[in-house]
Amino acid sequence: MENAIKIFENEEFGNIRVAMSEDNEPLFCLADVCKVLEIKNASSCKSKLKQDGVVLIEGVSNTTNQYG
Repeated sequence: MENAIKIFENEEFGNIRVAMSEDNEPLFCLADVCKVLEIKNASSCKSKLKQDGVVLIEGVSNTTNQYG
């Protein structure tokens, strides 16, 4: 899988980091999506998601918070 992070830019939503999965599906950065939705605690949000829908990408910092 290519771990290249690209930035999805939108006037309404702002910038959201995106990587592509092995199946060529977009993987959106949870912290960025939470910021757009004004969810303050991305870690709490992550724990409420189905675990098979959450993907950690090697080389992406686990410590990056919602503000980058």
